[in-house]
Amino acid sequence: MRLIFLGARIIIKNKKTIKKDDESARQALHAASNLLACLMIWLVGIESTSYLILAWTCSCIIMLHTAMIGIRLPGSDELERTIGRRGEILGEGSLYNALGLLFIPGILRGNSAAAIAAILIFGLGDSISTYVGSIYGRHKLPWNDKKSAEGSLGFLAGGMISLLILPQPAAVLAIIIAAAIESLPIKLNDNLTVPMALSLTFYFLL
Repeated sequence: MRLIFLGARIIIKNKKTIKKDDESARQALHAASNLLACLMIWLVGIESTSYLILAWTCSCIIMLHTAMIGIRLPGSDELERTIGRRGEILGEGSLYNALGLLFIPGILRGNSAAAIAAILIFGLGDSISTYVGSIYGRHKLPWNDKKSAEGSLGFLAGGMISLLILPQPAAVLAIIIAAAIESLPIKLNDNLTVPMALSLTFYFLL
């Protein structure tokens, strides 16, 4: 828990970021990292995967810290060009993702299928939503002009893949709740709010 607060103190220093016109590389990495987490749960179990995510979180904090004190790591310039956002510290997006992922195996440690389903909804839903919204988004949501109806539909479509792992009504409800939360105009990063909501939904319904 102290590690999460440390990460939060680092990333809260720079909250305003601007998305690029083409975020395909960033969203592909986001989806791939979450799919890898699903694979690790299947191969080595939830507990071991939690330790791996924790190690990833520590690595992101170190990357952020070095960037903030002016140390440029090898390959950092290329990473900023391909997956970075203007106004974002290198590693900030990965840290949000890792912190969000920590909630899922922590809360759903007794249900591997639910944990994998939650990560699929979180990873694929969010990535597809951003990709579809940035390219095809034409109809802004009435409650959030930074999000589009097309993006929200993309989230729902991506999240439906989780039904292959957990074909239950609880999963459908979780997808809808996650898509709704992702669309809200709240300042807290959706890489934190979405996995929290998914974890709690599955925890109380399964």
